[in-house]
Amino acid sequence: MNTSDDSTAILCAVCANESLLVYEIGGLKRASCSVCHHTQRIDSSNFAYENYAMGGTATSSERLQSQADFIVPHLKTGTRALEIGCAKGDLARVLRASHEFSKYDAIELSPASEIAKTVVDKVFGSPSTQLLKEGLIESAHYDLILASHCLEHLTDLQKEVENIKRLLSPDGLIFIEVPNISGSSVLPFDDNRTHLHFFSVTSLSHLFAMHGFEIQTATTGAWHDARYSDSIRVIAKKYRPQPAAKNTLLSDKLDVDKVIVWGVGKMTAEVLEHFVDPQRIDYFVDRDVQKQGTFCMNRPVRSPLAILEEKSPVVLINSLEFEASIRSHLEEQFKEANVRIISIGKLMASS
Repeated sequence: MNTSDDSTAILCAVCANESLLVYEIGGLKRASCSVCHHTQRIDSSNFAYENYAMGGTATSSERLQSQADFIVPHLKTGTRALEIGCAKGDLARVLRASHEFSKYDAIELSPASEIAKTVVDKVFGSPSTQLLKEGLIESAHYDLILASHCLEHLTDLQKEVENIKRLLSPDGLIFIEVPNISGSSVLPFDDNRTHLHFFSVTSLSHLFAMHGFEIQTATTGAWHDARYSDSIRVIAKKYRPQPAAKNTLLSDKLDVDKVIVWGVGKMTAEVLEHFVDPQRIDYFVDRDVQKQGTFCMNRPVRSPLAILEEKSPVVLINSLEFEASIRSHLEEQFKEANVRIISIGKLMASS
């Protein structure tokens, strides 16, 4: 491998950093970015996909099902999907057997599209830029856009991600899978002549963050085939700032009208004040006598002995650190009150 610092006029395809390390492997030059850890080819010619039937490898049922298992838990019934680079439609076939889609379209430029037509609803034979320009595909039309081992082949990453954002509905998701750097834990670099980009977890995340996406789920080590045994899988969505208004995410999970909250500690300010409706709290109890007689979230704070005056009370333990000791105390000292115990930890963990 020959290296040089000749990076004049070369920008990182992901973050536009100008300071790149340029080197040569197998007669082809590459540039690596020290900021986002992306690597790209800088002197390769375009590959004619229309003359090459894609989809010959990575079609084992185990691999395809593992992709489906990664994607489906995030989907809603009636999903409208668009797969970019669907090859023969193998992933579409497995996904449609695992989930109810109202529409599953695809883009495929290679002759494999003829087979894909038997699997998906519609196959477009042009790149997304052309489809959008000619009005052949609608903006904000899809709830899920997939690109499995596709981005590494594209000359203009920024334009493709921009198109994905245009095509995605406001609450839509994207699924991306690409080789992780070389795509192998054994081989130091990827010399696939059709690959123009070599992603790291950092560079893939950076690329989508620049276009207003946030990663929901990500993993490495995903199997594609024997050559690409280490791939990055990502589920992402459009970033939406959290609303300033308080919500009732946790209190909505309660199956009772009112609870008694044990503990006026840090979890109150960090969790309860943001995610619990105060009207669902009867009152607080705390063993700290200085807190008794005060108010928290506009609800009175009383001595724990107040629980003994209730009939079958429901007590929410508002602590993670001291949950075990509080639970033990309730079970031993308040046995006659027939207390039902709920923990804030379990409430946050439940789906």
